[in-house]
Amino acid sequence: MNRRLEFMPNNAGHAEFKFGVNYTVRLGYKWADLQVGQLVDVAKTGGAVIFKARVADVLTCKFDHVPAFVLRDHHDHNCNDVHILFSALQETYPGFKWDSEVTCVGFEDTTFKWDSEVAS
Repeated sequence: MNRRLEFMPNNAGHAEFKFGVNYTVRLGYKWADLQVGQLVDVAKTGGAVIFKARVADVLTCKFDHVPAFVLRDHHDHNCNDVHILFSALQETYPGFKWDSEVTCVGFEDTTFKWDSEVAS
């Protein structure tokens, strides 16, 4: 059974993801034991699985050291700015601070099909 990586819907009522590798930033080390290549179920919080994903990267650091590529490839384009991501994490994790330890998980949808794959 795959681990379940849950995402809260945005104001439009859905979680946002982009083509390619997406990153999520989670408080603490709960997700730090994921292995590159491991499959996870990406789901709405308390809801259905949206897609299966393959872990592409896992790194831990203090929030104020989150690399620029994690912000660039964050699953929610509104959180590409460190200050907006910080505010979102404060809402999700009461007491979240700039020096909080975080785990950054990069993942990619395994169900995406190129048009040429669908046609064949």
